[in-house]
Amino acid sequence: MLKYVDIWFRDVLLPIVKPLLYENGGPIIMLQVENEYGSYPDCDFAYTSHLRDLVVAGVGKGPVLFTTDGDGKNYLKCGKIPEVYATVDFGSGTNAIKAFETMRLFEPRGPLVNSEYYPGWLDHWGVPHNTVKAEVVAKTLDVMLALNASVNMYMFHGGTSFGFTAGSNLGNRFQACPTSYDYDAPLSEAGDPTEKYWVLRNVTGKYLPLPPGEVPPASPKFGYGKVSLAPTGSVFQMADLLQKVTNKWPLTFEELLVPNGIVVYQTVLPFRIADPARLTLGDIHDRGYVFVDTKFAGMVSREQNMYDLAIYARPNQTITIVAESQGRICFGSQINDFKGITTNVTLSDHTLEGWTMIPLPITHTSRLQNALAHLHHWAAGQNMPPLGLQGTDKGGMTFFSGSFQVPEDSSHPRDTFLRLDGWNKGVAWVNNFCLGRYWPEVGPQVTLYVPRGVLHQGTNTLVLLEQEAAPCLTPDTCHATLQETHIINGPTPL
Repeated sequence: MLKYVDIWFRDVLLPIVKPLLYENGGPIIMLQVENEYGSYPDCDFAYTSHLRDLVVAGVGKGPVLFTTDGDGKNYLKCGKIPEVYATVDFGSGTNAIKAFETMRLFEPRGPLVNSEYYPGWLDHWGVPHNTVKAEVVAKTLDVMLALNASVNMYMFHGGTSFGFTAGSNLGNRFQACPTSYDYDAPLSEAGDPTEKYWVLRNVTGKYLPLPPGEVPPASPKFGYGKVSLAPTGSVFQMADLLQKVTNKWPLTFEELLVPNGIVVYQTVLPFRIADPARLTLGDIHDRGYVFVDTKFAGMVSREQNMYDLAIYARPNQTITIVAESQGRICFGSQINDFKGITTNVTLSDHTLEGWTMIPLPITHTSRLQNALAHLHHWAAGQNMPPLGLQGTDKGGMTFFSGSFQVPEDSSHPRDTFLRLDGWNKGVAWVNNFCLGRYWPEVGPQVTLYVPRGVLHQGTNTLVLLEQEAAPCLTPDTCHATLQETHIINGPTPL
C-alpha cells in the first residue's frame, strides 16, 4: 500500500511544503523522513530509501533531511537512512552523554540532536496523571546544552486531541488516551506558562540569549456557570432514521468507511437459546454495549480484556451491540488497528449471521447537525416525555442539548473548561465543534478545554452524547458546568 503514501506525498503534502522552505523564503530548514522506524523489526532499507527519494523528488536537496530514533544501537541500525541525518530522542534522567555517543556511531560528524526531548509524558484513561519534576527536566537539558546539542522538546506546548483524534497504546493491555494532551509540558494545554517553563527558561538563558520583552501572561479564563441540559433523542432512535448497511457477517469500521466514533450493529436472533447463553465477541475494538432489543444486557471491553457475557433472549428479539472506537493504536506492531466487531459473534458457540450496521455520523459536523435536526423533528412529532427520549433508564445512549450565554463585552469570550460531574462517558460538542471524549468516572481528566475561539458572544450551544449514565433523574440535576480551572489530575480507579 506504499502507493498511497506516494500519492499523498507527491500530490498533496510536498507541494504544500515546498514554497515554505527556507530557500524559498519560508521557515522550514529540515524535513523528517521517518519517525522511530528502528523500533520496528522489519529493517526494510528499500522502504526507507524510497521515502528519502520521494521527498527529494518533491522538494529537492535544499532542506536537511533527518530521522529520529531511540538512543540505542538496535534502534539506530534500522532507523538510519543513507544520506539522511540520524538524530536520537530521549527524556529527562537519561545519560545524555552516552545517548549522544550512540548517535555518533551512526553520525560521526554534525550537530548532536535530541529531536524529541520529553519534559513530561502522555496520559491514559484510568491511570494517574503523569508528571515529571521541573528540576529533573532542567538537569538533563543543562547537560545537553553544555554539549552544544540542539534540543527539540516534545511537548513544549501541551495540546488537545479535539474530536476523535486521541490515540491509544497497546502494551501489556490496550489503553486509550484522554482528550487532554497536556503532557505536563512547560506550556499548559491552554498555552499558559507553568513553573516548569520558568525553570527551563533559566537554564536556556545560561547558553543562549533570551528574547527581549516580557513573557506573555496566562490567557484570561472565565466560568460561564451551569448549563442546563435536556434529552433530545436516543442512539437507537437516531439509528432508525439513518442509512443502514446489511451483510451476512459484521463489518469493521474500515469496511464501512467509518474513520472513528460509534457503529450500531444489530442482528435478529433466529433460534431458541439457553438461559443464560454465552455471547462472545472474540476481539471487540474497543468497547461494546450489548442490548437485547433496547434493554441493556452488559458490555465487553478490549481495555479490560472482557469479550463475553451472559445474556438471555427469545427468538426474534434483536441483539444490538453499540461498538465504540476509543482511539487508534499509535505505536508498535499493532498500529494496523481495525475497529468495531473484528471477528464473528457467537452465542453458545452458534455463529450469528444477518447483520445490520448503522454508523452514527458523529465524526462529521454537518452530517451530525442534519441527523440531530431530523431526530428533533421526529421527536416533536411523537410528543414523547423526556424519559422516552433516553436510550436507557439511566440516560445512557442519549443525546442531550442545552445553551449558555457569553457576555457581550470586549473582554469575552474567554477560555473555559467543561466539567461533567455525574456524567459517565461520552462526547461533547460546543457550537458544533467537537471538544472530544469525556470519562470523568475513571479520570484522570475531569474537565475538557474549551478555547475561546470556539465561543462567541451571546447564545452558545452544548451537545453531549452520553453513552452510559446521566445525572438527569430530575431537570434540576441535568446540567454541566463551565468553570475557570482545568482538572486533569483527578482520581482514578485502584
